This record gives sequence, C-alpha cells and structure tokens, in this order.
Amino acid sequence: RRWRVIRDVKFFPKGDRLVAVGVDGTAIICEVRSGRVLRILRHGADLFDVHVFPAGDRVVTLGTDGSARVWGADSGETLLQIPVGRQHRVVRVVAGGRRLVTGVSAANGDAPSLWDVADGRELRRLWQPVYSATKLLQLSPCGAVLVTVCAERAFVWDAADGRFERLLPLPPLDRPASVAISEGGGTVVAAAQSRVFACHADAANACAQLPIFGSHVTVALLAGGDRLAVFTSSSASIWDLRSGRRLRSLLGHAGIAGSSLEPRHMSVSHSRHVVAACGRRAAADGAVQWAAAWDATTGRVLQKAEARERW
Repeated sequence: RRWRVIRDVKFFPKGDRLVAVGVDGTAIICEVRSGRVLRILRHGADLFDVHVFPAGDRVVTLGTDGSARVWGADSGETLLQIPVGRQHRVVRVVAGGRRLVTGVSAANGDAPSLWDVADGRELRRLWQPVYSATKLLQLSPCGAVLVTVCAERAFVWDAADGRFERLLPLPPLDRPASVAISEGGGTVVAAAQSRVFACHADAANACAQLPIFGSHVTVALLAGGDRLAVFTSSSASIWDLRSGRRLRSLLGHAGIAGSSLEPRHMSVSHSRHVVAACGRRAAADGAVQWAAAWDATTGRVLQKAEARERW
C-alpha cells in the first residue's frame, strides 16, 4: 500500500488481524501472518486515528472532516457516523463497545467527549477538576480506565461513564508525548522528550524516573501492567516497571518514531507516537515506512513488511 504516512495501527482482539490508517483517507484491515489485505475502508478524509471494538466485529476511524465513523469489519459498511468536531484527534472504544471517547489536540485545550454508540449522542464532556489543557489521552489495556494528561497532572477516569476517579501528580513535563495506564488505573507512565516517569498510586503517588535515553520516546504497558515497552528514535526495549531494569531489546529496530498499546501485541506508527500490545507479540511501523511484529518475551522479530509494498 503506497502511503506517504501511516498514522496509526491497531490489533484486533485475537491478534490475527490489524488495521492501519494513513493520510490518504483509507483504513486497511490485514492478516498479521501473511500481510494480505482483507478490507479497505474509505473514510474520504485524511485519518488521525483508528480503534477496534472488543468483539472484533467493528472498527472506528476519526478523520480530518470532524467525523468518527463506525464500520463493519467484515462487511466494510459504514454503520454510524458521528460529527465529533474537527478539533478532535483521538478516538477510543470503551464500555465494552457501548461508548466512544474522542480527544482533542494539545493546541486546542478543549475537554474530551463521551459518545453513545447506539445513537451517536454526546453524553458528557470530561472536564478536569483543575483546569488545564488536555495534552494526551489513553485507555488502559482492557479499556476500563481512561487517563488524560496536562503539563503536571494525570487525571484518571472511569471510561464507561466518564466519572472522575483520581488525580496523580506528575513532574513538570515539557511537551508530554506519550502516556500509558495500568488496568486498575494505579500506575501511570508518562514520557516527554527524553524523560520517562512512572507514578504509582499505591506508593503515595511517588514518581520515579526511568533511566531511558533517546528522543521521541513512546511508552506502553504490557498485559499485567508490570512491564513497559519503550520506543525511541534509536532503540526499542522492554522494561520491568518496579525495578526500573531493562529486560530485553527488541531486535531489528530501525528508527521507530512511536508506539500504541493493546493487551498482547505492540504496534507503532511513524507519524506520531502510538504503541499497541497483545500478550506475547508486538508490532510497529518505522520511519522508513515498514511494519514489524515481535515476540515481546524474547524480542525476536516474527514478521516484517515494507509499507511501500504491502500497506
């Protein structure tokens, strides 16, 4: 697939398929093992983000036209179109597929919104108790907890109803670039420039800086919340969160610029910082427009595809 930029990649729940979106306005559903294209979804506008429903039967895309579209993963048909607004850049499926959360760009500073998938209604805005522009938005691996980040705070929310749960103070972060949250919301990891901090609610909100160096840092928690995947412009590795020790490098890394997390695999997009994970496997796309899947336990490359040829 000849894309200039791959914006986001997400795995389906079973890890056998993934969906990738680019600036040409299409979302491509592929088999992970073979790289075979199964379905092309034509949104009609450049795409910012994509997310997969827990059952794997639907995906949602978010475009520059200000709409979030829900698609049948097998049929390729548009099931729902929601006018979320052009300022929104991130979309996540929550509450077992009954709700969507859309987030905003850092420059806009508006609050994220919670939407009903059944009829497209906006249910509420997630206004932070202490006002500050929302810079980042991320879900826990199973989608139960949501975190929003401003310059010096992480706000934890119940993803199903948008209820505010707790605040975790962060060290001052200049241009926060990536955030990850554990399933219960007790651990938040935030990255900015070349610094990574892990904050634990069970340790009186204590924050520890991990010894990670490199630019364009992106982070993602693996299943269980005790291991962290870290991608920089020059390295990719798995870390033990509690000890702060690096466990292994992901082999064959070549200039990845970001990442996004799901339960078992990992995937990374080149245009912005996104990591996705599913159990023991990982996937990523890099600055040279390639996509790869790793075994997160051994660090071994399982599959690699050139974006210019397959995507």
